[in-house]
Amino acid sequence: MKNNRIAIDVRMLGASGIGTYIEALLREFVRLKHNFQFVLIGNGEKIEKLVGKSGRFIVQHTDVPVFSISEQFYLPKLARDADLFHSPHHNVPVFWRKKLIVTFHDGETIRGRVLGSMEMGCGFFLLPADPTGNNEKIFVVTDALEEVTDAS
Repeated sequence: MKNNRIAIDVRMLGASGIGTYIEALLREFVRLKHNFQFVLIGNGEKIEKLVGKSGRFIVQHTDVPVFSISEQFYLPKLARDADLFHSPHHNVPVFWRKKLIVTFHDGETIRGRVLGSMEMGCGFFLLPADPTGNNEKIFVVTDALEEVTDAS
């Protein structure tokens, strides 16, 4: 990564489950010494309460609802200066055209590009990046995912 800038969708901060994961992740980023800069997308007040004010954290305040049509347009704009995008859930915006890393609950990882939308409900199609592999297209079942991250 050229600038070491990572955008993270933290709109679920404060919710149980994924929100708890986001909170733990951000607490570790505050605690650790590193040269990364994080673009945190979500409720600015909640974010600043957790991470404070620091040059390592750029807060992109948004009220865009999770699982909405508007997130499809606004999240890519808010994350555009990042080298890497992390969505702690499967709702990566349709217009995010960068490579992804899909991590399944069993620990297997597949690199590729999303074909169409990840908002199909039960899953989405992934075109694997490995040209030597025997898979041309994979249907990824959403419930089997651990996380999805951008691999640019």
